[in-house]
Parts: sequence; structure tokens; C-alpha cells
Amino acid sequence: MSFEKDIEEFENTRPCKETIVDGITFSYMLCGNENSDKTLVYLVGGTGLPVIWFNHVKAMEKDYRILTMNYPLQIKDLEELADMIAKLALSESQKPCIHRCFSRWIHSSAYSKKAP
Repeated sequence: MSFEKDIEEFENTRPCKETIVDGITFSYMLCGNENSDKTLVYLVGGTGLPVIWFNHVKAMEKDYRILTMNYPLQIKDLEELADMIAKLALSESQKPCIHRCFSRWIHSSAYSKKAP
């Protein structure tokens, strides 16, 4: 299968949902093991698109619930993004676990202050 077809299949089988957080529409993907006691929260890289993680999500979703999201363009700063991520994660899971990525360490640090 080609890379393009892999991504298309991934997106078709794990569609994004939308919710409103603080008046801003937030698009997110929630997939994986619904019986897992942990939800891994993936903070995406510079593109702000969850499809970036598709190979990793496919490998982890057998054992874990996975939450990742598109970053809304209306976000003003890192503080606001961290607030929104914390609210979304806590609305979808009792035990969200941030997946710290070296390119997102600032985001994960800000988020951890909001939802330790």
C-alpha cells in the first residue's frame, strides 16, 4: 500500500470528532482500546494535525485509548492551548497521560501544569 493510501485508510477508520471548548470548535480523534484504564494524549508536531501520528497510533491503540487533536487556528497562545487540551482530555478520560514528544515539550509542560 502507498503512503497516501495508508493515511487515507487511517483517517477513514478513525474519523475526527468535534466539540466546543471555551467557544472554539476543537477537532479531535479518539480511538483505540475502550477498555484501557489509560488514555494517551498525543500532542502533535508543528503541523497540528493528528495524522502525523498514524503509525504510532496504530501500534499503540490495541493496548491504550488514544486522544489527539487538531490545534484550532483561533488559539491565541500556549496558555490557552494548554487549557483547551486539559479540558478536552479530562472530558474524554479519567486518567489522561500526556505523550511527551521532544518537539512538543513546551506544550506538554504547559498542559501538565493544567492537568497534572
